[in-house]
Amino acid sequence: MLIKQAKTVRLRVIYSIIALIIGLSVFSIGLYTTIHGGGQSSQFDFASGFLVGGGGSMALVGAFLLLQILLLLRNPQKLQQFQIDENDERRQTIMEKTCKWTFVILALGITLASLIFAMVNFTVLITLICCLWTAAILFAIIYFFMSRRM
Repeated sequence: MLIKQAKTVRLRVIYSIIALIIGLSVFSIGLYTTIHGGGQSSQFDFASGFLVGGGGSMALVGAFLLLQILLLLRNPQKLQQFQIDENDERRQTIMEKTCKWTFVILALGITLASLIFAMVNFTVLITLICCLWTAAILFAIIYFFMSRRM
């Protein structure tokens, strides 16, 4: 049981560090483009602001999760509670249903938006269709691997 929890904690540390690195990279790119400029259009301003905000947010989330895990490792009582929470079947079922319904609602929302934008803006339509197909392909790949794993 402790080996499984050590693996879970290790994976969470790795995910947090990856999120922190990606967030800092995106933030840096956005900051660089904001400072050095590359265009005066409103789309450029939006893109650089999006990179700064999105990268900064992702870096903060990665740092917060990393700090949370490091504090968890220092307190044996909290680590034990973490182990209990991780193995709680009710919590796992709630997470599975939440993920399932989130995917269903997003797929339906993107489909509805595609129908609306089919008449309004072709570029947005193509973007939405690519997002929907990417999500569907990702779902199929994950389903394939999970069905073999379980």
